[in-house]
Amino acid sequence: MKKLNYDGPVVLVVMDGVGLSTSRSGNAVRQAHTEFLDMAMSRYLNIPLAASGEAVGIMPGQMGNSEVGHNALGAGQIIKQGIAGIEAAFQTGDIWRSKAWQGAMKWLSSHQKSDKPATLHFAGIFSDGGVHSDIKHLEQMIQQAYDEGVRRIRIHCVFDGRDVAPQSEPKYIDRLEKFCEKFKDVDFRIASGAGRMVATADRYESDWGMVKLGWDAMVHGKAPREFYSAKEAIETFRREDPSIQDQYLPAFVVVENVAANTALASRAIKARQSSAKSTHGANPIGRVEDGDAFIYYDFRADRAVEIATAFTEKKFDKFDRSGKTGKARKSSNTKAQAVDGKLRVGADSDLSNPAHANDSENPLPDIFFAALTEYDADRHIPKNILVPPIKIENPLNTFLGSHKIPQLAVSETVKFGHITYYFNGNSYKKAPKEIQLEILSDTQPFNTRPWMKSAEITDAVLEVMEKFKFIRINYPGGDMVGHFAELEPTITAMEAIDIQLSCLAKKVDELGGMMIITADHGNAEELVDKHGVPRTSHTTNPVPCIFYDNTKNVKLYHAAKLEDPGLTNIAATVSTLLGLNDYPATWRKPLITA
Repeated sequence: MKKLNYDGPVVLVVMDGVGLSTSRSGNAVRQAHTEFLDMAMSRYLNIPLAASGEAVGIMPGQMGNSEVGHNALGAGQIIKQGIAGIEAAFQTGDIWRSKAWQGAMKWLSSHQKSDKPATLHFAGIFSDGGVHSDIKHLEQMIQQAYDEGVRRIRIHCVFDGRDVAPQSEPKYIDRLEKFCEKFKDVDFRIASGAGRMVATADRYESDWGMVKLGWDAMVHGKAPREFYSAKEAIETFRREDPSIQDQYLPAFVVVENVAANTALASRAIKARQSSAKSTHGANPIGRVEDGDAFIYYDFRADRAVEIATAFTEKKFDKFDRSGKTGKARKSSNTKAQAVDGKLRVGADSDLSNPAHANDSENPLPDIFFAALTEYDADRHIPKNILVPPIKIENPLNTFLGSHKIPQLAVSETVKFGHITYYFNGNSYKKAPKEIQLEILSDTQPFNTRPWMKSAEITDAVLEVMEKFKFIRINYPGGDMVGHFAELEPTITAMEAIDIQLSCLAKKVDELGGMMIITADHGNAEELVDKHGVPRTSHTTNPVPCIFYDNTKNVKLYHAAKLEDPGLTNIAATVSTLLGLNDYPATWRKPLITA
């Protein structure tokens, strides 16, 4: 194909969570008044792309997600994602032969005491959603731990309601109870819980207070609410607010007292026998203590890396781990911003003088911590992992860096890691001439601010667009607002994005560039399921890929005849548009040809 040449930049816009569906019911994408998108989809080349299942390296039929979607966009190849490799590790038994699993079992064995048995703790997203975790992995690890002699287990639930039905608890509690009925001599309890948007599972360092709330519940047995069982907690929250989604369930701890309300609790009391007199008062039943082992079973990194950091890093300044009252850090260590038309990157002044960097002042419990996989490939967090992480070679940003192409990545906090870390092959390392710009997200619920930071993202890009040859942008509204499964706010989110696309298009035309408008997975186009029930999860629908191009180059290419066009074809497409036809041989073919 003849080399293309644009005077202006190639701009890749990722409308997060915006899929294609012919149905109008519950479809915010179709119902929104999106004048620019409607025009672009009808007048310009538009190729539907596969963004789920095997097309993005996950299990057949599994809905796509932002992590694998951005991996696919930036990698240019189908990467066998963590879930596929983890499934294989469970099937072959390699996971039980890992140094991390064996290390956890040996640690527990060596720290058993007659008066205080060591405890194996598990935590993670508590569902079978298959996006961050799968409860079947937890069940398999409980079974293996039992087979290897572990008799005291505590679960710390991060309730989902986002990748599964919004009010699907206590289904998963019931499932786990039924699974554990066969373990007659195990002291097994759910010890704490909270919705994934409330505690533990913060991402991109937007609110370390969430992590502290989870830490205090797990390590210190402190939470805003106390109950005698997780079921009681869920039932109470439902009575107080029948509409509350699982992802927003308040943080709680389970305490000892009349705890024989469930079969699991009854067996726990029988297993302890001599400790029955300790059930008076409100004593937390599952604090993480010295000598314990802890396994975090998420296989996706973004909502797990912060709590893993808190459990493993000796020099830690994000919050006080001692259990004392104190505020946690609200923002990332570094921020980039556009000032007077220039990009500035500098340290956050709030963190320039760490309050708890000394490990003697901010101590860790003496435990063995492991995770299902690695959550930070650059810092190797955590050290102990049950399944080796995937490796992505030659991502797009690295290839463009080798050609000295100035590139810019922009989003707001909630998706900044996707357009940077995941897009760049699970790496925080920037390529030469690559700038990354983060716009701080709102702290209010996104259904009350459905426009999110769409305008601020656009403004920042417009200020500096002429300085870059490749720009990638993520607008989070379709996904982050779509997860509420509320039609009107999601329509507003789509309309806000449409306005910003129109603004970008004018500047792109002025500079003589072009714009690819696509998405990482579906969501906003299917806010109710076939039964009319609100749907907060992603979809398996294809996503758009619009080639907005008003330059002379538009006559030099057309859609290539590909059997299965998908997100992994984007990297080679961008390279081709930039006139770089020497992209890695491992990449899939471009979506366009002469």
